[in-house]
Amino acid sequence: MTPPTGLRGWLERLGLGRPPARRALILAGGGVIGGMYEVGALAALEETVPGFRANDFDLYVGSSAGSVVGALMANGVPPGDLYAILDEERDDPLSFHRGAVYHRGTFSGATRNLAQFVWAIGKRAMTDFHLEWPDLLARSGGDMPPGFFSLAPLEA
Repeated sequence: MTPPTGLRGWLERLGLGRPPARRALILAGGGVIGGMYEVGALAALEETVPGFRANDFDLYVGSSAGSVVGALMANGVPPGDLYAILDEERDDPLSFHRGAVYHRGTFSGATRNLAQFVWAIGKRAMTDFHLEWPDLLARSGGDMPPGFFSLAPLEA
């Protein structure tokens, strides 16, 4: 490959030819566990890779839990500190501890809602057996658990 000539070659020799490289940190989702894995991986990279800092990227992109971790990295929260908060369940301004996402009654409530859902579908399936799944779901709406077709109970 031959080096560029003319004005472009002259600018590149002076170091003015190209804008500085930009780096992006892209993080995936995965719920609470996925976010914890991402924080642990970033903390490990900072400890082992010379010159790596998770807070020095130009752009942060994330999906679901990755967006939360990316926002914290973009705002200067070191992954080592965040890891310590998650690992040791320290008090922190974000309430990032195990009970912050799901309270103790969540599993029993989900089990009750599943049983109510199965009952509603089963009741309609016995009386209107020829209906397809979308019809069964639509006709069972009154018997479904709160919030199945609407987020209104969750927004309160």
